[in-house]
Amino acid sequence: MENKELRVLQLVKGIDIGNHSGGSDKFGLELAKAMKRSGVNIHLTCMNRFGTETENAILDSLKDLGIPVKFIEGKNTLVKIFSPQLADYCRENHINIIHSHFQVGTLSAIRLKQLGYKGKIVRTAHIDKEWGDGILAWLMRQLFTKRIFPKQTDLQTGVSQNIVDSINAYPATKKSGRKALVIHNGILKNWFLPIPNKSYPTSSKKVIGSIGLLIERKGFQYLIEAMPQVLDVYPESELIIVGEGPYRSVLEQKIRANGLGNKVSLLGLQTNPRKWLEEMDLFVLPSLIEGLPTVIIESMARGVPVIASDIAGNNELIIDGESGWLFKSQSVEQLANKIIEAFHHSEKYEKISAQAYNWAHEFTIENAAKKYLALYDGLFKDQD
Repeated sequence: MENKELRVLQLVKGIDIGNHSGGSDKFGLELAKAMKRSGVNIHLTCMNRFGTETENAILDSLKDLGIPVKFIEGKNTLVKIFSPQLADYCRENHINIIHSHFQVGTLSAIRLKQLGYKGKIVRTAHIDKEWGDGILAWLMRQLFTKRIFPKQTDLQTGVSQNIVDSINAYPATKKSGRKALVIHNGILKNWFLPIPNKSYPTSSKKVIGSIGLLIERKGFQYLIEAMPQVLDVYPESELIIVGEGPYRSVLEQKIRANGLGNKVSLLGLQTNPRKWLEEMDLFVLPSLIEGLPTVIIESMARGVPVIASDIAGNNELIIDGESGWLFKSQSVEQLANKIIEAFHHSEKYEKISAQAYNWAHEFTIENAAKKYLALYDGLFKDQD
């Protein structure tokens, strides 16, 4: 089938990237852009509107690319799920494939079948522990993730092998006869240019950094607690964290409690996180849960060596001692020791920087778009 006959809707939570909207939203957004550049008739729908400067700037860029954007209006999530707005939009624009990047979006797409939608539904799982923590989240996983999604979607994908293995182990997935497939997260090719020339920081001031939403599962509290041990060895070091979120006050208290007011900076939301990343000598991602974090790939693309918690997703990108360093999740002592180790061996630092840069080239949005487009075409032909 010609690409122009295919009409795809990417469904995300929002496009206030870096503030209210996270990595799964960013991936859906960039995937939409990459597909538009490939000539696909692409649409973007958001469940939430925030009215921020970041969101408005992204809306302007999408308008310039010719990507229509639809916001689902409603006073709460339940109202939005049962609203006919998405069904009306799909009917008016002859959408034949809906690709959801979050659980509520998948529920909304499934709901469309009751309203007469005849197209295909694709979902991408961006994290293994969907729906979050607590009893209600556990129940949602048992009902929707494990039972309904495998039966009611036409294709399930995951951004990491660990996620896909979990999905394929569900009895409902096995019964459906449709195995989930791995399509890794990716970044834009231009992240790899110009070719970085990252050398070991010979200055006594070493910049340790991280980027992400300030939420508990990102584990920034452990990174802050590791800094006193690092400063004992490298007293001129500093830590910068780029991002904003509801956990800021907790992190600020951690900084004060450890006497790190002049050594740790929470920089908030930045319009150009790449600039800050390139100023870092070491990137640390101490997350408790991840899918396949693109920020690790971005760091590798700019030659910045990475230390990350040894959890699913992170350890799919990093081979300890070869393309970065891994430490036991939530271990402050191990994290501090890995930071010290990274700065202690200049030759290994530069070798890991170069090896990670070469390794990361596989993980681009353009590659992901090609793989998804091939799957879309297969599903589209099935509709004929």
